Amino acid sequence: MKKSLLILTTLFFQFSFSQNVIVTIHFEKAIESSMITFGSSFDNDASHFVYTSNLYQIKNNSLKKNFSQKGMGLIQIVQNEDIPYTVTLPCKDGDEINLDIKTVNDKPTIIFSGTNSAGIDLLNNTPDFFRLYRSIGLILNTKTTSIEILDKIDNLDQGTTQQLDKLLNDTKISKSFYDFTKLYLQTEIITWSYANLRVFLETTKETPNLVLLKKEEIQKTIQGLDAKYNVFDEKYKNIKTDNQYHNILNKCFFIEEKILPQQKNYSTAFQSETLKNLIYVPKDLQEFLIYNEIIKKGGFDLDLYKMYKDKMPKGTYLSILEQKYPK
Repeated sequence: MKKSLLILTTLFFQFSFSQNVIVTIHFEKAIESSMITFGSSFDNDASHFVYTSNLYQIKNNSLKKNFSQKGMGLIQIVQNEDIPYTVTLPCKDGDEINLDIKTVNDKPTIIFSGTNSAGIDLLNNTPDFFRLYRSIGLILNTKTTSIEILDKIDNLDQGTTQQLDKLLNDTKISKSFYDFTKLYLQTEIITWSYANLRVFLETTKETPNLVLLKKEEIQKTIQGLDAKYNVFDEKYKNIKTDNQYHNILNKCFFIEEKILPQQKNYSTAFQSETLKNLIYVPKDLQEFLIYNEIIKKGGFDLDLYKMYKDKMPKGTYLSILEQKYPK
């Protein structure tokens, strides 16, 4: 009987531990009392990523944080005076990730170790990845056709994938990390593509000569990108970053402008002039938009919150809103 209880207790602790992602940060220089902010799941569901308002204090030049997260998702460490850039960590339960922040060639540098560290280093420290906005800008800001643009964006996508392919083939990253990071990079490609193309569209209305791309080619490019990277797709459900929020809003704008077709008329009990395009968006993404609209620009829209609570009393994000912004 005692042996059975011991086995059950061991299994319980193993299961409990496996639900956590452990992130450890160590600083080369003495840093005390500095505060760090994370983005992570707020309820163990990897698809419920938010930027938390909780600040965690560095003690003895280090910080160790356990995150409850089931499944493959994101943890992000927000840039501040001690963190040289916003760090993106694709991870799943059971992963252990270490960040060693030191000065190399007079520059603050993050050295990663632990689970999928080679892939995390590639994602955060390779210009091809964290400077996608430059590559996209060069592709779009030209006098050409949508076919050529889409081909160049596809080559950019394939180029980043090839680097991940090598790490996967060398067994330096897991298949789940590989699959998720590919999707994450696609949402980043869409962010910079849609942002530029929307500006081009709005500019052509007033001063068409300032945009090198013809309006017809802009529209065809948007349609081609949506056909390959539909941001409403279920496969992106665990990527709910600020960038993906803007991707969804931009797709709604393109539907409103009749550039993209409306997939279906999604019902919603939530009626708001601010979020009038919810009928274009699947239900789980509707709540994602509502949440971000409530906390937009670092504030808190009390009227929208009350409407959300009234219309969706079992809303996914109510618990985190009440936790972050108590009455």
